[in-house]
Amino acid sequence: MKKILSILLSVVFVAVTSITAFAQAQTAVLDGGFTVTTENPECYTIAEEGNIRDITLKSDADVTFSGDGSSYRIYVPSTSQNVIIRLNNVTMQYTDNGWGACPITLESGAEAAVELMDNTVNTFMGNNEASAIRVPQGASLTITGTGTLNASVCKQSATAASGAVIGSQYAKPYGNIYILGGTLNLDRTANFNDYPVAAIGTAYDNYNEKEESTQPGMIVIGNATVNANGATIGGVMVGYENINNVILYNAAVVNDATIQARIMAEDENGNFTLKDDEFDIVGDFTLEENKTLTIAAGQTLNILPGAKFEVLGKLINNGIINGMMYNTTVKYSVDPAYTVTI
Repeated sequence: MKKILSILLSVVFVAVTSITAFAQAQTAVLDGGFTVTTENPECYTIAEEGNIRDITLKSDADVTFSGDGSSYRIYVPSTSQNVIIRLNNVTMQYTDNGWGACPITLESGAEAAVELMDNTVNTFMGNNEASAIRVPQGASLTITGTGTLNASVCKQSATAASGAVIGSQYAKPYGNIYILGGTLNLDRTANFNDYPVAAIGTAYDNYNEKEESTQPGMIVIGNATVNANGATIGGVMVGYENINNVILYNAAVVNDATIQARIMAEDENGNFTLKDDEFDIVGDFTLEENKTLTIAAGQTLNILPGAKFEVLGKLINNGIINGMMYNTTVKYSVDPAYTVTI
């Protein structure tokens, strides 16, 4: 799993070189006029048959999609990392075709960045019991760009209501979700009985069989606007906030959402604080230069195995840091007094 900073630099680098890449790009026109454009046509395959045909992306794929792709699914298998999916006015809406199909599907272990291209409006609807973008436990999704994503789940069946618009489905844990750009309008149309849809994250109740044995990922919202239309971010089970962890940058705008998670939030001065007694770093987080993270007395920051926690700014710790710092780079601008418990 790459650091957020590395992902952003990668996206910027590709954007700078896009003119050169475009000159060499090849476009395939599929059914319904759906187009797939890439410099390397070998980076994807298309299933020959099926109600919804899979477009499977390989590692390092950089592909631009455009048009109506409602007969296709963008599929990132567990073996694919460093995938870039660019959306240029894409529509992918499933109703009667492909039960449980998600327009973009990541498998556990997959890593993909979705760019909402400038001045574009992209519309996704997952089918019954399906997310618009599926991010299961162990997967990593980053959303960047300045375009718009209108995403929803199909409201034809009450069983659609046990997942998230972006995240997991079937009440399962979600992966790491970094929303670092664009405007996201997330519609939880399937809000039935006791199984409401989360905007981002998961329902996480396993149909009333409470399950805490698996740790979901981390949700990070940065330079983006998220309109949740009354849905939750994190989980939807009241009382299970301590399972979910959300980081909110000051540049994030989150409208009409209940955040059912432990929160780390940045203020207008670039200072991060924990809003609860405890917080888990599950995925990647870089405390950038000129920013401060304060852990107050009585608070605990847990750095879980596999997490990447990089401190380039100032860490003020008056509480406890539980650090299983595998594969973790830590740098300090000051010499903080902190406790690390293994």
